[in-house]
Amino acid sequence: MAEEDYVGAEWRIPPMHGFLEPAFIIPIIAYFFIFEAIAFYIRSSTWTNHPSFERYRLHNLSVSLVHSTITGGCSLAFMLINPHIMFGDTMHWYNSWAVQLPLLSMGYFCHDVFDILSHERSRYAFEVLVHHAVIFSVFSVGMLAHKFLPYTYWALLVEINSVFLHARSIMEISLTYVAYQLIYRVVRILSIATFVVFRFGILTWMLYYIVMNRQHFHEFYLYSAAFADIFFLIFSGILFSRMLAEDGFFGERIKRKASL
Repeated sequence: MAEEDYVGAEWRIPPMHGFLEPAFIIPIIAYFFIFEAIAFYIRSSTWTNHPSFERYRLHNLSVSLVHSTITGGCSLAFMLINPHIMFGDTMHWYNSWAVQLPLLSMGYFCHDVFDILSHERSRYAFEVLVHHAVIFSVFSVGMLAHKFLPYTYWALLVEINSVFLHARSIMEISLTYVAYQLIYRVVRILSIATFVVFRFGILTWMLYYIVMNRQHFHEFYLYSAAFADIFFLIFSGILFSRMLAEDGFFGERIKRKASL
């Protein structure tokens, strides 16, 4: 479809046939294989001295760290360079190059689902799969309509916090925090601080934006975005409480339970 065909698309439900458009599906497949290649390199060259399951988790988290660093860093750079777009043209601004960042994330989510299902069946796996399914779906809504691309960049700012969460988990599982205690303390502090700013703060702003501007687009976008924002606020609240429990904020007894 030509770009002029998307004029007024905010008043229509996204075209589902867009899933088969080469500009949508081919980049996702390409990014999937790029992350498969990254994972292959990490598996063959890192964490080789750890037990099997720990090794898998460390490899998985290392790939996740690569993804979070790319998407979080790029979305933050975009916001700093283009604040007028992020705040003033959140719905209509669209660029075929800028759309590659969310498509890259979608390719990564496909890789991560494949990797997790190949190695484990657990509550952790279920939570990650639900997370990926929701965010893949809500990203698709904007991508298919060629709308809300800056809104998607707001969502990707959450990955800044994920950088520190993944780094923290890697240090804990690999026990490298023992040798690098100062770095570990800094990472722990930043994981909490960025959680508040880039998860609770960003998600609250996104929910505020979509509700306050609901008269400017089809209600489908309102319900889709509001559901996703509320879902991730609840999801983040659970994750945050677990992290605080592991850090001993709720007492030693709860800390021991959280560490199980």
